[in-house]
Amino acid sequence: LTVKFLAMLASLALAALLILRVHYLRADAILYFSCLPATAAAALAPGWLYQGLERLKTLTFFNGAGSLAYMLLLFALVHSPKDVWLAALLPNLMALLVSIACLWNCGRSLGVRFRLPQRHELAEQMKEGFHLFLTTASITLYTSTNVFLVGMLGGDVQAGLFSAADKMVRAI
Repeated sequence: LTVKFLAMLASLALAALLILRVHYLRADAILYFSCLPATAAAALAPGWLYQGLERLKTLTFFNGAGSLAYMLLLFALVHSPKDVWLAALLPNLMALLVSIACLWNCGRSLGVRFRLPQRHELAEQMKEGFHLFLTTASITLYTSTNVFLVGMLGGDVQAGLFSAADKMVRAI
């Protein structure tokens, strides 16, 4: 979890840097920043633990409560197109809160104790998982970078058309 947390911090810093420095992204910076809690939620989510222990009822409860809270907040707070940033923030914020609640529950009901690892343990885990990380990252870059680049070079409409065509080609 520590390595995932460090990777999350690096990802958030890189995303913030790109949003602030790339003109194409800066125009909608508040919308992009509203989506960043999803990165933290994904990194902190202990769904793998609940699945491994076959405690999916607990995971379902937390996810259901988060979805219900999101829906209620969406209807209560989003009223106009100006609120698009809030509509983007709410599900990501709820996902982050659900992840934190699940981590808290791991400690409370499962007796899981979180601790900071020693430096040598951290280095060993990073060394062991490096090849898997590279494989996963390269697949993500290969599948996602094209739409991003088309959007930067050609604009939103071209990126949308390219993405739709790409999904149809992959489906066939």
